[in-house]
Amino acid sequence: MNETAKNREEPRAGEFEDARLGYQTMASLVGLVSQEIYSRFGAMLIVHGLLLTVVFRGEENDFIRVVATIAGLFLCPLWLVMLEHGFFYQHFLREKAKNLEERYFKPVFTVFLSLETPEEDLTVHAAKEPSKQSKALHRLRRMSARHDVEVYGIIVVALFFAVYAVMLWRILSTDQPTSVIGGP
Repeated sequence: MNETAKNREEPRAGEFEDARLGYQTMASLVGLVSQEIYSRFGAMLIVHGLLLTVVFRGEENDFIRVVATIAGLFLCPLWLVMLEHGFFYQHFLREKAKNLEERYFKPVFTVFLSLETPEEDLTVHAAKEPSKQSKALHRLRRMSARHDVEVYGIIVVALFFAVYAVMLWRILSTDQPTSVIGGP
């Protein structure tokens, strides 16, 4: 029996309860992974802020400023790996939840499927008129585009990397101690 025919079969006894439990777990894990992504992102912003403070407010000791700048340069690729790791698992769990919605819950509700199909509403069969809930869902749909959030994260990391590279070049290109912002 092919996969399409298998998906169209009626669920057996107890299978719906297993699907419900699995769906609840997937939805909870998607929320947890999303929270982890933003927590890691916030932590990395704080770390980079501290490193930039050391570089900009550094004493006349170029060694400390160079070490802080190099540390920032090495943290940027680590930050990218952390972002990609989080987005990979978030996408994986969303796909699993969407598969469960498609197989078991589509006649009743769709949440993860609705995020990708603008013509569907969160209350698919309950009401077809635009409501506050459907407007909020359309806003959520725009904000939750996986690739957009990833691109913005990559841009932020690239900007930090560029700032560190310019600061390192600036520190190393002078023979005497200088301020990173201004002259001697």
